[in-house]
This record gives sequence, C-alpha cells and structure tokens, in this order.
Amino acid sequence: MKRISCLILALSVLATLAGCAAGPEQKLTQREITAWPENEFTAQVFPPEAGMPSYTVTDGDGSFFCVCYEGITREEGEEYLERLYEAGYTVTERADEDNVLLERAGTNLSVSCGEGALVIYISFS
Repeated sequence: MKRISCLILALSVLATLAGCAAGPEQKLTQREITAWPENEFTAQVFPPEAGMPSYTVTDGDGSFFCVCYEGITREEGEEYLERLYEAGYTVTERADEDNVLLERAGTNLSVSCGEGALVIYISFS
C-alpha cells in the first residue's frame, strides 16, 4: 500500500510538472533504491532524515530527477520542508497542502508529502 501511495504522489508531481519536464513521448525510467542517490541533481539538496528511499524516476534527456521515500509521516515531511526553507529554498507556489514548489539558485524542487510517502522532484532552471 505504501508503494502505491508513493507512486501516486510521484505521478501527481510528474503530471503537475509535465510542461516543464518530459514530453508525452519521453521515456521515464524507474529504479528501486535503498540509499540516497548521488548525482548532480541530488547534490543540490539533502536527503530526508525520516523514511526509507524507495525508488527514483528519470527521463531520457536528463531534465529532472525524482526521488521517492516511503515510511514517512506527514509531520516528518513538513519537518523536511522546514529544513529546506532553512537551507535557503523559497516557496514559488504552494499548489495545495501536499504539494509545494521551491527554488534556490537555479535549482527547482517540487516536494509532495502525504501520509506514508514523500516525493522530491529536482530540476534546474
């Protein structure tokens, strides 16, 4: 059930940002993970202190990187957002109580937090 909620959040983020990310013909790649991945995208942000890394989603042209965590409460997700604010990320839009868009020095984040799952979508301006 948790994997389904994380997948739903990830798809919600990707659908919301479809105009900024992969086109309809773009191939998405999902990979299961057990640790915070290290790459140019994740170097711009830090991992959540709670939950377990579950999987990543990327597109074929490297325009975004999405990290999905499971086993995290909504409160822990909100604490993660607070840490991002303290690190200098500012809110550009709060779509609803579960989805917030952030920006800092050319790095764009979309963080979706629901009970049991957290999705971090990372892209560059």
